[in-house]
Amino acid sequence: MTTMQITPEQIASLNAIDEDLTASLWTRVPGKERLYIELSSLNGGRRWNGGAGLKICVHLSDGHVTTGSWAGARTRDYYAEHEALEQIGAVLGVTMPAARDIKTI
Repeated sequence: MTTMQITPEQIASLNAIDEDLTASLWTRVPGKERLYIELSSLNGGRRWNGGAGLKICVHLSDGHVTTGSWAGARTRDYYAEHEALEQIGAVLGVTMPAARDIKTI
């Protein structure tokens, strides 16, 4: 049973945080729905981190958030300075980890 609902307005608000941010819902398995978010990479090659600056997964069943690694310190520092994770958390109503607490590759 899904406890979180994601609206088109929330997706639009996420896109306002970063123009290159992508967000997609995965709803194939009932009770295991997820929202995937990718922030753009600001340094490193296109192959770093699969081309993403940071991959975020929000599990809609319980609001649990998992993340990948930052694609370099410059990317991490930029999003930390602009409080992107805090903004994403506010839009979705979830607690995001601090930018400095996520591993950097």
